[in-house]
Amino acid sequence: MKELDNIHCDFSAIDGLEKEFNAILSIRHDGKTTSFLMKKAWPAWRKGKATALLFRQVNDVNEYSIRYYLNLMKEFIDRPLNVEMRGIGGVGAVLLDKRPLFYCIPLGAKEATLKKTSFPDVAYEYFDEYEINPINKEKYLPNEYGRFQTLHSTMLKLSPDIKFYMTSNPYSAYNPLFSGWGVKTSALRLGTMQKGKNWAVWFKRIHPDLLAKIRETDPFFDENSAYSRWAFSGSFANDRNSHVMPTMPGGYRLAIRFVFEGQKYSAFESTDYEDEERPLYYVKKGADDGKRRVTYAFDFADLVTNAVLATKDDRDRFHNLKRAMKGQDVAFDSIETEEAFKMIYDYL
Repeated sequence: MKELDNIHCDFSAIDGLEKEFNAILSIRHDGKTTSFLMKKAWPAWRKGKATALLFRQVNDVNEYSIRYYLNLMKEFIDRPLNVEMRGIGGVGAVLLDKRPLFYCIPLGAKEATLKKTSFPDVAYEYFDEYEINPINKEKYLPNEYGRFQTLHSTMLKLSPDIKFYMTSNPYSAYNPLFSGWGVKTSALRLGTMQKGKNWAVWFKRIHPDLLAKIRETDPFFDENSAYSRWAFSGSFANDRNSHVMPTMPGGYRLAIRFVFEGQKYSAFESTDYEDEERPLYYVKKGADDGKRRVTYAFDFADLVTNAVLATKDDRDRFHNLKRAMKGQDVAFDSIETEEAFKMIYDYL
């Protein structure tokens, strides 16, 4: 049987911070998934505790996705892994020797299901490959962070010492978990660790010996690709065309306010249409001045004070902003605001 080496991902650095929520970003082939399974999930099972594997969509929970994790483990375990799978295709369980090894939980399940999903003796929640790649037309779930909060708080009732781990390739500085935790994404730098009250994010640098090995053995490794440039520079592959301007310049007036998934956004319009050097619109998070100005919502859950539900009749009001978005003539105060507005765009 193979043994774990010392050049692939090691969780000890982030574990030393003793946080409830832990995230590791690093390049492909760093061994994040295998290290979690063999250094955390497997020892936990041997001590009588299970791991909750989190997925995004209900149809992601299937026999093939479960076999992926089991096959990674088989290389390092000197015994058969003859498991029994129950309820796969929804909230399911994987039993080994009649004891739970994994619980499999999709965040896309109905909220009522997430509120009733709690199991005893769970050591870890683990979401592998958390970040989406929008190039492949993938999307996060509506209110994904709220769904995660619902599940985690439910799990805590029977497993109060549970810890959450997320591992991912670094496609973007934005994702719903970072936004919900309050991660300062503008400060994410390759090789650094950022921490908050109950969370830690490690933007991990790959071991140089492993990188040399990948160069030699991976026929698809292209050092000139956007993703590979991240490995050397630390820039996020899908954020290179972002339009973030942390400070709004003068010469803008409040045009439209929105509330989306519980957050308020203000869109400002330039007062100088002739100035082609400045974006036509600037969007920032938060409700700015203009108490009498109506705030538009797209869901009944977002109908706060002074908010109205946007209808087809309001589309003319949004026309200029939508056209500016198409022409990339909009700046944002943060990558989180930009990503949120990409979702709002579908409603305009």
